[in-house]
Amino acid sequence: MILSPAPGSAVEPPAALLAVETWRPAPADLDLDQPAGSQVLTLRSGAARILLVAAPHLPVPLAEVRAWVARGMAALTVFYGHFPVDEASVVVLADGGEAVHGGVTHDGRRISVRLGAATTAADLADDWVITHEMFHLAIPDVGEGSHWLEEGAASYFEPLARARAGQLAPAVLWRELIEGAPQGQPERGDRGLDRTRSWGRTYWGGTLFWLLADLDIRDRTAGRKSADDVLRGLLAAGDDGSTHLEPAALFAAGDRFVGLTALTTLHARQGPRPETVDLARLWRRLGVSLDDGTVHFDDGAEWAGLRRAMTAVPTPP
Repeated sequence: MILSPAPGSAVEPPAALLAVETWRPAPADLDLDQPAGSQVLTLRSGAARILLVAAPHLPVPLAEVRAWVARGMAALTVFYGHFPVDEASVVVLADGGEAVHGGVTHDGRRISVRLGAATTAADLADDWVITHEMFHLAIPDVGEGSHWLEEGAASYFEPLARARAGQLAPAVLWRELIEGAPQGQPERGDRGLDRTRSWGRTYWGGTLFWLLADLDIRDRTAGRKSADDVLRGLLAAGDDGSTHLEPAALFAAGDRFVGLTALTTLHARQGPRPETVDLARLWRRLGVSLDDGTVHFDDGAEWAGLRRAMTAVPTPP
């Protein structure tokens, strides 16, 4: 992905480097699987703290790694109004792979991610993985059978959060969504989101689910509510990445937060059976098109206002 904020529009990362120390045995209040010789950096956003454990021999300077993690914290802080958990850790490892990869969130409190030997500072500036994994700190586990639900949420809201923080140009967001969305469509033999396990359906099918839910909520409430309110409501209720919530309970709670049966109704259509989304019509309604790699916006389109609102900096509640 391309990092392309408008001049002067980027939100400064709220995280500050408070301490750097050569690694020693973890304090009793930490549960980190760190390589010997790692360095520990403490980053803060308000009252929240992230312990960044940087393995030795990373392919980029430690200051670039810190700035990368701070950008992720900034995006989540803009989205939620505060960083979603009080404390978490990010363990950054070096390996022989390519660029940023292997992101995993463990128990809603620890992220591990790998930097390939050829990773550059530009790769980190352009990265989406750290923000995606930070969303998993805030989104409750719904079980393997509904993996598409949480992966789709992290995939859908990640670029929106980065756009609102000035880290991603809206045109880049829409280009990637238009190019990627077809991978989420059901293929022959598909039995619905609840019973398909392909990568495309899990990530892009889940993204489409949240996009459709978001637009339905925004349209039917005249912009007063959105799918943002689902994630914020879950977090406020104590359901973050360290908790488990059955999908039906998540849908019911989300519907209460927005005052509609948007999630339950959409899941009834897409969960147990395949539903092909008319993407061409969807992009027309949003007023967005892609021509030879260039995104064009039609501000006279039916849902152009909803489209603009999706990447606008949210007003604090």
